[in-house]
Amino acid sequence: MDVGNYLSSRYLSKEDLNGDAILTVRDVQPTTLDNNEEKLVLMFTQPCKPMLLNKTNLRSIAAFLGKETDDWKGQDVCVYVKPDVEFKGETVGGLRVRSPNWNTPEAGAPTMGGAQ
Repeated sequence: MDVGNYLSSRYLSKEDLNGDAILTVRDVQPTTLDNNEEKLVLMFTQPCKPMLLNKTNLRSIAAFLGKETDDWKGQDVCVYVKPDVEFKGETVGGLRVRSPNWNTPEAGAPTMGGAQ
């Protein structure tokens, strides 16, 4: 039995990306997690997993696309891995979002890796 089947997530994770990915928002939906926490989920037009939005990424997207999620549909976002993201006091790395117009040296062609 492959333990990888038990470690994968139904949501986009850092293991799914191979560099920056410019993705187009298809839809934004609320979801309730197993712990009854409410989150928003981004669905993309590209063939990839949906992205569960934490507060940091939600604030980032709202800063460049606006606070009305209906306005996000059809808009591009750049999803990238930030290696120094902390979770519960440990540096674990994680996904971050920014405007695709952000001018950084690491921005490049979108590539998806990992399980889809």
